[in-house]
Amino acid sequence: MAAEKTDRIASIRRQLSSLGLTQPQYWILRYLAPNDLGADASDRTLQELSDLLQQYVLPGDDLQAEADALLADGLISRSSDTRLYITPAGQAAHARVKGSIPAIRTLLNETSLS
Repeated sequence: MAAEKTDRIASIRRQLSSLGLTQPQYWILRYLAPNDLGADASDRTLQELSDLLQQYVLPGDDLQAEADALLADGLISRSSDTRLYITPAGQAAHARVKGSIPAIRTLLNETSLS
């Protein structure tokens, strides 16, 4: 069962990568997006994100590096008090990937049935 879960996670990560984001980057965007998991807060610190994502992060995931990549790509911004915000480009990336999630789920279900 653990091997199946690992395979599913790897498949999800490959699909997200083909859309231009890592899985941790997508989670960060989700928790900053006002129309998703970030509905209760439009900004968060990296520590707050780490706390929220603790159960999802895998060994080897580096949320600081993932946030830095999102900052470099202009998908999130950082205020002077180190709070992270999603940018319009980040909202567009979030929406693009979120729109692909049903197809990814279908692919995962088809793969697990075969």
